[in-house]
Amino acid sequence: MKPGLVIVGASLAGLRSAEAARMHGFHGSITVVGEEPDWPYERPELSKGFLSRHLDGPHPGPGALDPADLELRRATFGPDDQIEWLLGHRAEKLDVENHEVVLDRGKSLPFSMAVVVATGASARRMPAFEKQTGTHVLRSLADARSLRSDLVPGARLVVVGAGFIGCEVAASAVRRGVEVTIVEPLAQPLVRGLGPELGGHIVELHRRHGVTVKLGTSIVEVVGDVRPEEVVCSDGERIPVDVVVFGVGAEPNTAWLSGSGLTLENGVVCDEYCRAAPDVTAVGDVSRFFHAGTTH
Repeated sequence: MKPGLVIVGASLAGLRSAEAARMHGFHGSITVVGEEPDWPYERPELSKGFLSRHLDGPHPGPGALDPADLELRRATFGPDDQIEWLLGHRAEKLDVENHEVVLDRGKSLPFSMAVVVATGASARRMPAFEKQTGTHVLRSLADARSLRSDLVPGARLVVVGAGFIGCEVAASAVRRGVEVTIVEPLAQPLVRGLGPELGGHIVELHRRHGVTVKLGTSIVEVVGDVRPEEVVCSDGERIPVDVVVFGVGAEPNTAWLSGSGLTLENGVVCDEYCRAAPDVTAVGDVSRFFHAGTTH
């Protein structure tokens, strides 16, 4: 029997969508599709408690976490044999007219009721500066594991971008005994989110903890063949480096929806109820919905 409800994205939004469907009286079958192999987990801690933990784990420090600590609580309605979790599967196409989600490996997933798009966002990449190893973005648990393995005591890290992710990575890396430099093109970080005064306080806090912060500066080259060896900045400074993290924003995961007929403009455009089309809802970071309390 084909599922009544398909949720694409095994994220916080995907998990909560399944819970909400049950809480509001939907008793049909639900299938949740997730590209990552892991059960839904708390992403905000990836750049904080999880990254701070020492590799060997005997003295992780306050707030340090293991992967099991990140796992989101299971649905409050208890075991539910009508919810199928297809983890490690990627959605490749949505056929709205025929009520079908096409997955990788040639698998098709028809649904009788509705589909929820909860595919979130991916870290924006900088391919021109990336190396085979030693250059990272941070969005997934796999990203965090890879980055943590590189942040050994004494390593030299350059964080490109002083947004929330960049600042959190820098703080966690310092706790691991890493030498950190932040390179930020803006004259003041976090201005759009926090304003110049609070952004300035954050810069000073980083500097008091030993982080070098270069503002109004961009990178023009990452030198090295397999791994980064040096970062060349727009002011001419050359920074020796072992690890580079790019914290330059995120992009909604909408490529798989190309040709679906949905309106895609920096996300899935929805109405005030998160409806993108008949029988299609988008939630979480991938959704751009109209808020009735605003005029634009």
